[in-house]
Amino acid sequence: MTSNHKGIYYRSEPGRQKRWCARIMVDGKYHNIGNFLTENDAILAYKDFIEENKDILPDRAKNITKYREDLQKDENNLYHRICKDCGKEEVFKRSNYLDRCKSCAIKESFKYRPAVGLQELDLESAYKDYQSGTSLKEVGKKYEFSAGGIGRKFNKNGCETRDYKEAGILTNEKYGNIKKAQEKVKEMCGTGEFQKQMSSIRQGIPIEEWTHFTTPENLQYYKSEEFKVWRNEVLDRDGYICQKCNQKKSELHAHHIKPKAKFWELRTDINNGITLCRDCHFSLNGKEHKYEQFFLDLLKSKGAPSQNVSV
Repeated sequence: MTSNHKGIYYRSEPGRQKRWCARIMVDGKYHNIGNFLTENDAILAYKDFIEENKDILPDRAKNITKYREDLQKDENNLYHRICKDCGKEEVFKRSNYLDRCKSCAIKESFKYRPAVGLQELDLESAYKDYQSGTSLKEVGKKYEFSAGGIGRKFNKNGCETRDYKEAGILTNEKYGNIKKAQEKVKEMCGTGEFQKQMSSIRQGIPIEEWTHFTTPENLQYYKSEEFKVWRNEVLDRDGYICQKCNQKKSELHAHHIKPKAKFWELRTDINNGITLCRDCHFSLNGKEHKYEQFFLDLLKSKGAPSQNVSV
């Protein structure tokens, strides 16, 4: 149920007693007057509250006690309203208690709003402030505009604005500090000093006590020249074709038949290597020992000597 009286509401929450509530909102805060069994009791209590506090409440709160005007329905059960400003007639399925159309209501509301965005802008002075390195946000605060609003004013009048990165460098010192740090790191990387500092941090020692890098021996081998030579020799011998799936693929690996962790002396023996594609190489993970004899027999059938990889 609803009431035609402003400030009177019917509440029927689950598990609670159904009741009529009287309340008033002043300066964005609700003041509950009370709960009542009938609508008439709530209206009387509402009027008494307004009368008792008429010296405290603002004028706009006193007008709330007026009844809303009942609009009549037509034969199609629709409401008709004529805007008192422009005379436009509108039709509603539900009762609308405004006496203006939406457009006229917005115009009316702007009479009581601060003219933000409608004030005149001293474009020349604002753009001088902006060119001096001040951000759009700070310029907007000075001239009572938002950052986006004053930026649009500049663009509309042909004034160029900085992009985000340039604006950040000019308005925030940390961007300048980051740029200096990046240049310093780049310079140190070229001389190897940055790598030494990172190595000392990982080893947990001061930079003054640093003596050498601690790259694992296995990783050092893969970066070495001897591995690159061995890999190219294996791929050339096998014609750049995977020896497991017999396909020529874009990414090829040179696989150690006998693992170099156990047979380090065979790491550069061409007869201990075989060409595999990426998928076939990864499919051997954890099963390398099962394919050792298969690959050795395959190389033997191609005429490769097997005595070099015997242990």
